[in-house]
Amino acid sequence: MTDDDRGAMARLLDRAARVIPGGVLGFHKLMSPELFPAFAAHARGATVEDLEGRRYVDYILGKGPVILGHGHPAVHEAVVRQLEAGNMLGLSVATQVEVAEVLLTWFPRAEQVRFHKTGSDACSAAVRLARVATGKQWILSSGYHGWHDWCSSGERGVPADSTYAEDFHYDLDRLEQLLARHAGDAAAVFVEPQPSYLEPAFYRELWAIARAHGCLVICDEVKTGLRVVGGSMQRQLGLDADLTVLSKALANGFCLSCVLGRAEHMELSERTHISTTYDVEAIPYAAAAATLGELARPGTLERLDDAGQRLIAALDGLFAALDIPARAFGPGAMFRLGFAEPAREQWFYSRMAHEGVLLYPHDNHFLSTAHGGAAFELTVAAAERVLAASRAEHPPALRHADVAGRTIAQFPSRKGFLQHVRSPRGR
Repeated sequence: MTDDDRGAMARLLDRAARVIPGGVLGFHKLMSPELFPAFAAHARGATVEDLEGRRYVDYILGKGPVILGHGHPAVHEAVVRQLEAGNMLGLSVATQVEVAEVLLTWFPRAEQVRFHKTGSDACSAAVRLARVATGKQWILSSGYHGWHDWCSSGERGVPADSTYAEDFHYDLDRLEQLLARHAGDAAAVFVEPQPSYLEPAFYRELWAIARAHGCLVICDEVKTGLRVVGGSMQRQLGLDADLTVLSKALANGFCLSCVLGRAEHMELSERTHISTTYDVEAIPYAAAAATLGELARPGTLERLDDAGQRLIAALDGLFAALDIPARAFGPGAMFRLGFAEPAREQWFYSRMAHEGVLLYPHDNHFLSTAHGGAAFELTVAAAERVLAASRAEHPPALRHADVAGRTIAQFPSRKGFLQHVRSPRGR
């Protein structure tokens, strides 16, 4: 085989392996040993096209941010207008204020917003604000809050005694034990909502425990914020965090995040160093203003959730009809799949990519408002072919009935921090 016979992506992978650690960035390493597809060329709506012209229905959506679909006209037009006016102007722009004002209508108990670039940035900023506000240092957390040192205890390159954070693994008994261990020096309880895994009672009890110990509650709604019905898990649960972190759905794929909270906490950002050169980059605010305008249209999030629930029902129907030990779970806008057999799950994600459907392995699969009937029909038809082939080649050891009553937490998980999920009080 000559170099020309190998294809554009294979040749580019060779080049990437020489100059980029790991060769490529992103989800690819989880999906297929072939890293297929490795490079995108173009995306529009609910589809993405690779360098060799293959098209895919996209449920990865940049790991979640592209809630309106790729190249949404309103966002595109707003970004082009701002690009013509300038991006790094060195000063704040009016759209920054406008976006903050709109966000506070989604989170009415919050009073101020501080913008950042990524979810990791904003989570780290929230931790610093909580420590300044309380004069305490320990953070008790559960969920994924980014890659910064404070939440990466045990990782290579992170000094063991520098994080002052411990994971309670979504176990409320363990949370109370840790709060007792750090009595008088616990600044905040930081949690990422996992609506597929935990019932509402868990969060209500968590809030009560944190308040009883004098801790702030920080809610990491990087994934759920502006995506679930009502705009946040907090609104659904009737709860309010002291600080809330948003990012993924905020600007339809442009780099922007924020922390929201009461003024007494947010104003403390002026008493510590939280900054980056790109805080004033104008284009993300233009994208966010357009995105929020679209999301605020009556029924948008409800229709998105309903579409996801219909897809979940169709996939569940396939699992049952083909007697595959697997289930699909909501909420609809960021659904998950649970497979009882990890090898079948890995094969499923890889083969779905070959069928023209990109799913995010072992994690949430995201929907955009651009996903419609044709995308769902292609997805369900591809899933039927893949699951039927899987069953024919490797008959399942379990039946669908064996997993019919399982929750997502009772399936094998490749997400390490969810392997310990417990219901309230460890039940």
